Amino acid sequence: MPGAPHTGGILGPGAPLHSNGAAAMNGHSAAGHGHPGSGLPQGGLAPSLPRGGLGLPQGGIQPMDIADDDKEHGRSSPRTQAARGEASLRIRKLLGPYRAETCVQGRITNLDDFKHLARKLTHGVMDESRKRNELEPEKVAQRADKLVKAYMGKLGAVYVRKEQK
Repeated sequence: MPGAPHTGGILGPGAPLHSNGAAAMNGHSAAGHGHPGSGLPQGGLAPSLPRGGLGLPQGGIQPMDIADDDKEHGRSSPRTQAARGEASLRIRKLLGPYRAETCVQGRITNLDDFKHLARKLTHGVMDESRKRNELEPEKVAQRADKLVKAYMGKLGAVYVRKEQK
């Protein structure tokens, strides 16, 4: 009976009732949640609920314009991610010969140093590419080539991290 106080059940005595006789549960009713006899599909919303009533725009959710870097959420755009992948792959390929026993200048002696150097150079290439807004794969690859050649050319016979000196 509508408007009559609820006398028992999960919510206890005195809980308000909806017009269909179901007890209110934190602003939701049993109707609309796919319970047997509710007449709605499982997990569905009431068909009479207007789209604007959910706080969504009438046209639905529109995709946002994606900037190169979404600093607010700490995410990179697909374009930046692809450029980073290209730079990382290229730099690891270029550093490979420096791990050989026969390398005479800038030889990388262990895997940790190789990883550290690859990460450091990748960050350098990406910072420069973002600053110049040149995230095309060809530009990133050229920048990686130049950076690895210049950096490794400055080193002595064996690469030693600054923290380890």
